[in-house]
Amino acid sequence: MSDDTTTSEIPLAEKRKLLFVQLATSFQQAAWTGLGKIQGPDGKITVDLEAASAYIDLLDMLRNYTQGNLDDELAKLLDKLIGDLKLNYLEESGKEQPDQPDTDAAAAEAGEAEAAADDAAADSRT
Repeated sequence: MSDDTTTSEIPLAEKRKLLFVQLATSFQQAAWTGLGKIQGPDGKITVDLEAASAYIDLLDMLRNYTQGNLDDELAKLLDKLIGDLKLNYLEESGKEQPDQPDTDAAAAEAGEAEAAADDAAADSRT
């Protein structure tokens, strides 16, 4: 296909295949951005595991709803995209994110502070 060919000149079946790949890879790119593997539109690399998870879920949903309706090439592509993203998600979710507080430590500290305040209040009553 030359650069001056428009999508209207492509046979409908091929056009649909290209559009499907474009949709799947746009979700993939958004997930990679959320995983902090590529720059976002603002040029920064940030980790947003919630967003990454949402895009992985969208790809999973797409696979489930198109199961049996895709040719082998597209089905394998979708499986590979999802598999790669899920492996990277597991890797990233196991890391402590530097820009996010450690919620377990913060909760423990809050619990300790609350217990100390309760002890102080009890001591002042006696």
